Amino acid sequence: MVSQDEAERRGLIYDKTEMSFLFDLNEDAVLDALRYSNKSKFVNHERDTPNCTAKAVSVCGVHHITIWALRTIVVGEELVFDYGYKRNVAPDWSQRQAAPKDTR
Repeated sequence: MVSQDEAERRGLIYDKTEMSFLFDLNEDAVLDALRYSNKSKFVNHERDTPNCTAKAVSVCGVHHITIWALRTIVVGEELVFDYGYKRNVAPDWSQRQAAPKDTR
């Protein structure tokens, strides 16, 4: 967990690599899953038609990001949620259209 100021600094670096694993917990704290994480860090961004949502929870004082389905998800379907970027401040790479499923 890092401060918002540190997350801003790291975010500038991550934008150059066209990836980021920063997740805002609240106004003061951000999780950075670049080095320590699990498979949920590979859930991708989709603003218009997400099939899941992410929620921050605390268990015995340890922060976790949980992924919750918004609808039935079929086997093999990519998991996507809205990262919550505002359109005017989202990194360019987050606004690109995904490749058609048959080319992935």
